[in-house]
Amino acid sequence: MNSLSSLLNTANNQVRGILRLTDLRVGATYEVLSFHRICTQFGPTVVANLVPLGGSSSPEGPIRVFLPKRFTEVLTEEEIQKYNSKVTRTISLVYKGIVNRQHDLQFI
Repeated sequence: MNSLSSLLNTANNQVRGILRLTDLRVGATYEVLSFHRICTQFGPTVVANLVPLGGSSSPEGPIRVFLPKRFTEVLTEEEIQKYNSKVTRTISLVYKGIVNRQHDLQFI
């Protein structure tokens, strides 16, 4: 029984799924591996797959975060496909925290 509880606790502590932007470190730079458009109960949105730059990578794989709705119209399916096929250059994301009640993201 003890080993089962250990396995369950390990599974509980693993970062899986999609994180909130507030889970990112303020001021940290993340490489954007890819973008994906998905449909949620709130409508279409874009998910970014990220890896931290200059730090240790997560053993579970890339960090997935929902981008704010204002990016959904800008990132068309064509732009997402071009980026994911690496036709365009690599983009990094810097999370600046919450400014004026919205997430402040800088893409470099």
